[in-house]
Amino acid sequence: MVIVILKWTLRSLSSLREIYCSILLVSLLVRSVNLYSLIPSFVDSFIFGTLSLAGIILALICFVKNGFKSLNKTLCCFLVAAFVSCLVNSRYGIFSNLRLLLWLAVYFFLVYSEFLENKKIIKNFEKIILIFSLMFSVVSIITFIFQTNYIFYIQNATRESARMDPIRFGFIENRLFGIYYSPNTGSTLSFVAILFALFSAIKNEQKKKKLFRVSCIIANFVYIALSGSRVTILTMLVVMFLVFFAYVSRFSKFRLFLNAFIAVICCVGVYFSIQCVKFSFSCIPPFILRIFHDYNFKSLKIDLNRIDIESNQDVSNLRFKIWLSALDIFKTSWMFGVSPRNLVFYAKEVLPETYISKSEYLSIHNTHIGVFVCFGVLGVFFFYCFYLKIVFKIIKGLRRFLMGLYFINVNTEILMLVFISVSIFCLFEPEIILANTILGAVFWLYAGEFLKEPLI
Repeated sequence: MVIVILKWTLRSLSSLREIYCSILLVSLLVRSVNLYSLIPSFVDSFIFGTLSLAGIILALICFVKNGFKSLNKTLCCFLVAAFVSCLVNSRYGIFSNLRLLLWLAVYFFLVYSEFLENKKIIKNFEKIILIFSLMFSVVSIITFIFQTNYIFYIQNATRESARMDPIRFGFIENRLFGIYYSPNTGSTLSFVAILFALFSAIKNEQKKKKLFRVSCIIANFVYIALSGSRVTILTMLVVMFLVFFAYVSRFSKFRLFLNAFIAVICCVGVYFSIQCVKFSFSCIPPFILRIFHDYNFKSLKIDLNRIDIESNQDVSNLRFKIWLSALDIFKTSWMFGVSPRNLVFYAKEVLPETYISKSEYLSIHNTHIGVFVCFGVLGVFFFYCFYLKIVFKIIKGLRRFLMGLYFINVNTEILMLVFISVSIFCLFEPEIILANTILGAVFWLYAGEFLKEPLI
């Protein structure tokens, strides 16, 4: 019986991997919702523990079928370096680190290699992202219109103190969290969805599908404007500059400064559009609530100037302090790092006066600094041996893209812009390696396809 099941699994491996990746993507999208954090932690552990176990089993079956050729040697070495880091720092805690390593193994050996063998399912994942981002953005905008706001507090097991973490729902602190746990993550996911919808709408001639994609673009754009995410606005302006520059170059003779000037003007138009959306929507809640609830607003529009920025002279919103503190920690354990889940515990023992130790900040807010601090020089070497392949591919692709030349496959353009977006986001948030999140999943889902696709 076992042999029969194994043979069937080997024959159906491609379909099983597609189903698994789809379930994983949907699970992480649901997990990005703030109200998900209110469910008991053992439920989350059971759901994602089951998913990780299923992923490991599928990865092992892939290995049995394809052998070592299915493994990326650089990522294997990085996983070994990460495991060594966890062992060296095991006295601070090991099980949470091992869970993260288990997920990295799933991403490296199953999710990443997905597109190395199967190209046809890329559209299925795009549809999932578009459908969920549209739903999440629409619901979030509704919470803004009706000025819904709640704050829940939960205990974080990785903190030594009894301080509770806030879970924000709706419109709070003059910015729209909506139903996303993090507005930065939510708005960046919205921008990724805009890229998918934009290129699909240009290619697709069916009116119903085009209407759906246009709706996605509008709803996600409105959420980005109301979320107040400076990271996403920066990402959007950089990526749209590249897009405008490339498309102007395709329809005119290549004049560097003129095309760059036109692209800058177009980006100014995008930024102005964001401000127009903010102003327009800020006038809606007072009007609606006066009609339905007889609310008495002091102003005719809602204030969208973020409280945490207006009251803070630090333009980085404390990120500079966190990064400097993280680099101080790196100096004390530069070879093997402090491991991903032991940052605060290590800081409290070794550098109790550093900012991370005093504030118990769990996030370094920068993927690259995080890799240095958590995995040390050994992990950094192997990670960047892989990551720089993508960077160099992006640079080569950008050169062709900005000259107005076409790629063999239009998906290459989309994936390149998606990777640029995620890479910019990684400069301000811990993604790809340090957390099991939706944007990290998007990165690994499309990495294999992007590296495999020829540019010319």
